[in-house]
Amino acid sequence: MGPAKEFCDYVLGCLTRVGSVHVRKMMGEYCLYSGGKVVGLICDNTLYLKQTPTTARLLPNAPQGYPYEGSKTLMHIVEDADDAETMGAVLAALVEELPDPAPKKKGRLS
Repeated sequence: MGPAKEFCDYVLGCLTRVGSVHVRKMMGEYCLYSGGKVVGLICDNTLYLKQTPTTARLLPNAPQGYPYEGSKTLMHIVEDADDAETMGAVLAALVEELPDPAPKKKGRLS
């Protein structure tokens, strides 16, 4: 079962106060984007953010977990998306530290 739309709207409401973010629904869950990069996921009414050296420093007490069964990526679990100062710093760090997405390959026409 995917996250409730209300929870996704709540998270977006919190994060759009501190940065430019949007979500894209994928397979019943939501990918969270900032600066053109996937910075986290919203799965089962939980906000997961990718780990970088700076996010580990900014979220030292955040629990960690896998966002879905079979995931190989351990992520920060954010319990207080309302903390504008911390979330602003975390989003900025993620955009800075995560690699740019790979360019999309154009399909061949036969």
